[in-house]
Amino acid sequence: YFISHLKVQNEELAQKYVELYQTPGQLKERTAQAHKLVLMYCKKYDLTSYIPRPLGHYPEDIKINKYVAGILHLRARELQMANQGGFKEWAYRKAAWAIDDLELNIDDVLKSGGRKSLQAIPNIGASIADQIEEYLIERNPSGEISLQS
Repeated sequence: YFISHLKVQNEELAQKYVELYQTPGQLKERTAQAHKLVLMYCKKYDLTSYIPRPLGHYPEDIKINKYVAGILHLRARELQMANQGGFKEWAYRKAAWAIDDLELNIDDVLKSGGRKSLQAIPNIGASIADQIEEYLIERNPSGEISLQS
């Protein structure tokens, strides 16, 4: 659809698009190259390469869930943008969705049953459970939640 309309406006440009993006692999490769440039300039100018999730409107008891889910969503995005998606990307996405939907505070889940209780959450495997546990402990060893909204 896009190409057919572009041909009407600029036949030469349409042909370049067809050459550049003949296969999904080429599109993924170009996207990964562009993402590397974005990351380079964001680092150079001290900017984030994403829009942070707003946390202020969530109830205090699940704010940490939304924060952890945000970290997992970003990891999935980075894998996708670096053209390293596939199974790993979807594992992070599904884990993030599960934590977003979790009605219990993830800190309490970890404290009540350890890493095994994290793995009892649908779509949370051993590797991601380890990462969540590490993050929750590293973030604040005292166990207090101190997130900025």
